[in-house]
Amino acid sequence: IIDVDTNIGELISEKDYERTLLEYPTDGLVISALYKKVRFELGEGVKFPRWAKAYKFNPKGAASKLLGVTWQVGKYGTLTPVAELEPVSVAGSTISRATLHNIDYIRSKGMKVGDVMYIVKAAEVIPKVDKVISTSPDSTEIHEPEYCPYCSTKTIKDGAALKCPSKLCTMKIRAQLISLVSKDILDMEGFGPNIIDYLMDVK
Repeated sequence: IIDVDTNIGELISEKDYERTLLEYPTDGLVISALYKKVRFELGEGVKFPRWAKAYKFNPKGAASKLLGVTWQVGKYGTLTPVAELEPVSVAGSTISRATLHNIDYIRSKGMKVGDVMYIVKAAEVIPKVDKVISTSPDSTEIHEPEYCPYCSTKTIKDGAALKCPSKLCTMKIRAQLISLVSKDILDMEGFGPNIIDYLMDVK
């Protein structure tokens, strides 16, 4: 809550520093008018009060080299590229992997293996490759796999998604089992990816 004389820029800088001292992650603050009279005069909008505004801090990040890209297979067979990074500390944790969503995302950012990337945490939680900082003549293009890297079945395009169509793909079955035992479905406490990997003898 602020007074009318408060310097918003200084307030944001102050709170951006203070959040580094907290024991829990934060990604923004709400700035609101102090006096009820001012709130009444500003009134209400369709969805939000006009006397309060939400502000999102710029995510803290660090530079890291893209060492390679691996492809994960989801429960529906969708192949998702994952950035393999030089380990770097971001917002209190060491990051060495981050999802790249799909090939269109990679191309829109101009990413190549060997480039130096700027890594942030989306909402201070999820590792994200934000942009390319620098590249070199030795950087190499990233291509979608023609065959599933786990079962060697020829991949297919489904809109923007790349998929493994095989019903016997080990990684697809693994993802389906992880989903099945999760809290949202069977909620099998203690039955997670490590046990599934052991029972499936996944290396």
